[in-house]
Amino acid sequence: IIANNNNQYNRALYFAKKKAPVSWHLLVPTSEHRSLSDQILATKHFVVVTGREDGFARVWLLETDKETSIEPKELPDETFLPADTKKKDQQNTLKLVPPPKDLVSSEAYFVCLDANAQYNTESLRLCFSTMKLPKSIVDFFPKTNKHEIHKIDSIPNYDASLYRTERLLVDSRDGRERIPLTLLWRPDLKVRGVHLYSYGSYSISLEPIFASSRLPLVDRGIVYAIAHVRGGGEMGKHNWYETQGKYKTKK
Repeated sequence: IIANNNNQYNRALYFAKKKAPVSWHLLVPTSEHRSLSDQILATKHFVVVTGREDGFARVWLLETDKETSIEPKELPDETFLPADTKKKDQQNTLKLVPPPKDLVSSEAYFVCLDANAQYNTESLRLCFSTMKLPKSIVDFFPKTNKHEIHKIDSIPNYDASLYRTERLLVDSRDGRERIPLTLLWRPDLKVRGVHLYSYGSYSISLEPIFASSRLPLVDRGIVYAIAHVRGGGEMGKHNWYETQGKYKTKK
C-alpha cells in the first residue's frame, strides 16, 4: 500500500493482512528526500521498491530470509518486517540497487523495472540508461551484488566512448534551491554553445536517458543540458511540485 496519510511529505509504504485490510503496518517510512512510485514487486526472496531520491530514479530492495518469505497467495504478517524496520532509525531499511559499473560511470542515470514474471527468482531484471548509454537490459543478483548484461540497444555509427555526461547543481535565482542540471558533451571538441532544455509541470520528471536526436548537436560542439526545474517531480512531489512548482509558487 502506497499512501501519504496525515499530510506526509512524500508517500510511505505499508502492508496489511488479507484478513485485516484496514489494519496497516508501516514498512518504509516517508522521507523528505525520497519519494516512492507505484511500481512495487514482491518475489520469494525480496521486495522491490522504486522511486526517486535526490533527483534520481532509484530501485531499492527489502530482503527477506527463508522463514519470512511471502507465499504467492498470501499477504505478509508482522514477521515479514525486516530486522532494520524494528529499529528507531527506519531510514536504513532500503538497500539501493547499484548500477553496473561496466556501463554506468556517472551518478546521472535512469533505472526502472523491466519484465519480472518469475516469483521464485534469485535475480531482478532492470533497464538502465544515461544520456550516453542506450537502453540496456541487465539482471541484478542481490546475493552476490553482481550484474549480468543481456542487451544494449544498437545505434548505428555510434561510439559512446566519445561522449561524457555529468550531473551538476546550480543555484536557483531565488536562492532557495540548487537545481539539478544534466549535461552531455564531447570533450574532444571545442565547445561552441549550450542547448538548454527544460520542462517543469504536473510533477513530470525529465529523465537523463539516451536520445539519438541530440547527437547531431553534440557532434558539432554543442553541450546539451537538461535543467530539472521545480514543477517537475525530480526532487520529490511535496517540495519540488506542491510547495514550489504550481500556481503562484511556480519558479
